Amino acid sequence: MATAPMALYEAPGQFDADGNGHYCRCTTKPELLAKVRNMEIFKDDCFVVSYPKTGTTLTRHTLFLICNDGDLEVTKQKPICERVLYLGADEHFAKIESLSRPRLMQIHFPFEMFPIQAMEKNAKVIYVMRNPKDTLVSYYHYYRSCKSLGNFPGTWDDFFQLFLNKKLVHGYFYDHVLSWWNQRHRDNILFLKYEDMVTDPKSNILKICTFLGKTLSADKIDDIIKQTSFESMRDNPTTNNSQSKFQDNKIFPFIREGKIGGWKKYFTAEQCEIIDKIHADRLAGTSLSFQFE
Repeated sequence: MATAPMALYEAPGQFDADGNGHYCRCTTKPELLAKVRNMEIFKDDCFVVSYPKTGTTLTRHTLFLICNDGDLEVTKQKPICERVLYLGADEHFAKIESLSRPRLMQIHFPFEMFPIQAMEKNAKVIYVMRNPKDTLVSYYHYYRSCKSLGNFPGTWDDFFQLFLNKKLVHGYFYDHVLSWWNQRHRDNILFLKYEDMVTDPKSNILKICTFLGKTLSADKIDDIIKQTSFESMRDNPTTNNSQSKFQDNKIFPFIREGKIGGWKKYFTAEQCEIIDKIHADRLAGTSLSFQFE
């Protein structure tokens, strides 16, 4: 598979962050990690939390539309990273004071690095998940096209080794997902799966509405379904990251395919065997499962 140097590849500014005993590969500066961890939280705050490339943008866009009654004109005013504020970058965190309430925010942190007050004050958290095989393939393409991750020069095989060596930014997929799934007893956390959002958007929109205590008309829900379709988000400059200084869309577009089962074009039989064993071992007894095709 990968050569030793590529198997140890690190993105610019990447380091090991210690969040209360939980180690996470991170590019967010330590001082910002502390600010996020100790930030003041309001009860009506709402967070989208995820491992990268698991449906974050889809969930953010859906959440914003629900909270704004499906008003597409409002979504055109700012890119998604400012409408649902990303807390892992200084330039975005600095804008938190200007957010109107309820504040909509997003982060890729494991539970142990999440704002302490969020659980104390029962702030709303939507955690979105995706099957690990499609997640890794999507993350591989993002690694290659993202300037801030160094435009990863390696092959898919090299990237798979990074995953096995726990070198990926935002940590190891299973550690991240289980850190949140282990909190499923909390009624302020809603768990969603990307595959369900794609195959049955209406049901998942209604889940979010119920979770937030929102009521929307059938017409508004239909509008949100249209606006959160893959085609609509791909062609929308506020969701497709085409204006981002960190994304090189000439290599791969930020919204690339969005399909379930695309991993089959990349995983070798050996890689499938490896990840299937990890998957079975880590999820044993957790009641958590994923759709792979």
